[in-house]
Amino acid sequence: MTEGVSGSSRKQLAAEERRGFLRVRKEVTLSCRIVSDAGDDVDGLTRNVSTGGVLLSTRRPIRVGTTLQLSIVLEAEGIRFDLAGRVAWSEFNGVTGRNEAGVAFTDLTPAQRQNVMAIIGKSDHGDERRRFLRLQRRLFAEYRLGGFLARWKHAHTQDISLGGMLLNTEEPLCTGQEARVRVHLDDAVPKPLDADVVVIDSQPAKEKPGIINTRMRFGPLDPATQARLVGYISKLVHATPLHAHAPPSAVKAEGASGSEARTAS
Repeated sequence: MTEGVSGSSRKQLAAEERRGFLRVRKEVTLSCRIVSDAGDDVDGLTRNVSTGGVLLSTRRPIRVGTTLQLSIVLEAEGIRFDLAGRVAWSEFNGVTGRNEAGVAFTDLTPAQRQNVMAIIGKSDHGDERRRFLRLQRRLFAEYRLGGFLARWKHAHTQDISLGGMLLNTEEPLCTGQEARVRVHLDDAVPKPLDADVVVIDSQPAKEKPGIINTRMRFGPLDPATQARLVGYISKLVHATPLHAHAPPSAVKAEGASGSEARTAS
């Protein structure tokens, strides 16, 4: 039985959501807290996520209109997003034996909406370049091919993530070529971020004649370098590093199975 919304109305709302929002079936870690005097915690599984909201599966029902505080964890980046949502519909699923609720995001800031889009973007592309959130950031960088005696060459980042970066270089590089990079992050640390990288691809930039877009993947990062990069990304996207404050009652999400899952309206 669906609470608050009739079956036909709920189907209409779900159809409108599918037309209005980009969504994907996404495994993310999510915990939520009911916004009330009691402040109850609810363990939930997200079956999909969209720019409008999430489909939440819980062991106990949540009333329509309930306001939730949601924590979405991206384990690859080691960061957590906190978002607010409101239950748009709620029903018991006799097949799974769990309650399902369409939770619509509320009062998203531009930065939060961009974060949700980034989550969907990295989910919608299975290749290595979309395993991490990519942030558009133009930073001065240098790269060196070969050993310590090789000359450092100037470049700029076009985007950066925990997995690597897109560099604007003046020369094409070979796929699989190894290099050393120094990226001058605009953070409080005075020295550049140093890392080993491997070239994924290198193609002329259509919008910038004479510039080569070179995608690079980071090699293994030492703990200090990784912590600095996680902190840098977290600050840019207004997220919280996991090591700073782990979300309560966080659980691993389940992938959707069977028929196409419904989403929040």
